[in-house]
Amino acid sequence: MRLFIDAQALQTPTSRFRGIGRYTRNLIVALTKVRPDWQLSLLENTALPAIDRSRIPEVEICPFTPPAAMLRENRPLNECYLADWIAGQCPDVVLLPSVFEDLALIPRFHSVHPLCVGVLYDLIPLVWGREYLGKTAMLEWYPRRLRQLLRCDGVLAISEASADDLRRFCQGNHPEVVNIAGAAEEFFSQDDPESHQMRMQQLRHRYELSRDYILYVGGIDDRKNLRGALRAFAELPPKLRAKLDLVIVCNLDGKQWPQLQNEVNSLGITGHVKLIGFVEDAELRALYHDCRLFFFPSLYEGLGLPILEALHCGAPVVASNCSSLPEYCGAVAWLVDPHSPKSMALGLQAALAEDRDRRLRQRLEHARQFTWQNTAERAAQTIEKLYQRGRSISPSRPRLAWLAPAPSVSSNERTVMEHWAEQLSASFEIIWCIDPRQPLISPTFARRWRGILWNEIDAYSENHPFDLFVYWTESRSDRNDLGKIASRHPGWWIESTDKKVYSMRWSEPPIKLLVGADQEGEFVQPHKADAPVPAILVKRLWEAIQQRRICDGAWIDTVRRAVADAVGPLPTRLPEQWAELRWQVLRQKVHAAERIDGSAPRRRSA
Repeated sequence: MRLFIDAQALQTPTSRFRGIGRYTRNLIVALTKVRPDWQLSLLENTALPAIDRSRIPEVEICPFTPPAAMLRENRPLNECYLADWIAGQCPDVVLLPSVFEDLALIPRFHSVHPLCVGVLYDLIPLVWGREYLGKTAMLEWYPRRLRQLLRCDGVLAISEASADDLRRFCQGNHPEVVNIAGAAEEFFSQDDPESHQMRMQQLRHRYELSRDYILYVGGIDDRKNLRGALRAFAELPPKLRAKLDLVIVCNLDGKQWPQLQNEVNSLGITGHVKLIGFVEDAELRALYHDCRLFFFPSLYEGLGLPILEALHCGAPVVASNCSSLPEYCGAVAWLVDPHSPKSMALGLQAALAEDRDRRLRQRLEHARQFTWQNTAERAAQTIEKLYQRGRSISPSRPRLAWLAPAPSVSSNERTVMEHWAEQLSASFEIIWCIDPRQPLISPTFARRWRGILWNEIDAYSENHPFDLFVYWTESRSDRNDLGKIASRHPGWWIESTDKKVYSMRWSEPPIKLLVGADQEGEFVQPHKADAPVPAILVKRLWEAIQQRRICDGAWIDTVRRAVADAVGPLPTRLPEQWAELRWQVLRQKVHAAERIDGSAPRRRSA
């Protein structure tokens, strides 16, 4: 099997050094071990920092260069091209380890595409909608990424809690979802006693750690509940608290640090809270080994990796009783209500009352259940099952985006393009895509056809992808305008000249057709609009759709040639040159046209 893995999570600044990047890297390494006979290929986006190849095994790296700059306005074009490029690699399965990656490109596949499997870490923006989706920037991209995840053939969740969230929010409208769990890196295990003692002497001196301490590792955002940890520590009995420190490993900026220090002062625990900021993995491992207990009061986690890291290092754990944390804590940790400082304080007291090493063996045994080999094996089995099941092509009619001038209200004759579209409707579902700048359209036409405006094509295609785009042009200006759309959605062109010579083309040289003949060559179209559709036209449309469905690598070459011919070299920034109109505006034009031609009764004046 050839598994094609989107490795952009190893490149983006938001993921490459954090949990998602680590998860992706460890999953890739483990897959090479549990399925050595698979051919793994990693997608590398050349517009992002290069993948650190020293931390992954010897696997094939496939560089992809986006055709346009990595700007938000260019994303539809780049992601459509990425989808075609991946299809051209002819993989058996595509694995998307980080669909919710705003700084990366996620392929926008058409209705039929290579079998795709996505990885789900959490649905935090949905669970915490007010805090996250209230931000305009996230509201713009998060729903789109969620739709891209739901279009996958299968989803690998990192916990049963995350899988349940997908089932709950999507209420059955989701692909099969399987919990493959996760694991800590092998680095977080029992440390060598001699080197550990030397490192801890240095750390205790650097951070002035003279007492036993409770360790907190996490972020500053509300979900991590750092302020709840401070309140819980303040709730401890004074005599017990006097013997302890709360060590906080958290990367804070210049504004957050004094704010947190003010809260520490207000709680009366000054001198017992050590804000030590960011630490390297070696120092973090030493802190896990040395702490009296590890405290993780997060309000929501897709996995909660620090819990596994702490358990691997033998630390007692007190953690929240919500989301995925009970799955990873098992019976060897104390679970508390993260919304209640008193509940958390009681959990801390119970853990502190027990000798630190009393259940050390049980903690280590529990942590060893979570290995990357187990996670990769579950992922591989799910991928194999989905691949063996295969993908079925829907028997419904293929959907064509028909970009052509619609008959105006002043036109009394049916056009050739409209007549052809009617005949093709027996085999294809046709959606008429209309220039919002054109004159009023015919009411009869508006009732006969479904239609959208040019500026709605991207969103419409994303929600309900087209199988093929067909561009009908009768002038050079039409071709220039449609070329901008074709740069994002390549398709077949039907062109005419003043001599009524029509030609079809996807790539050079153009395919020319002779009316009444099922052969390739020039044809002259009669002026009457009821001429039959050339059989070769239907044949070529079906061939194009089937090429797309079977992911023929040659398809990609024709796409690139067609776009280069239509619009020339792609610019760095794609200008928005058409009006921001909606279908409702077009409907208003239709109503106005009905009043003009008298096809609808006029409203009486009062």
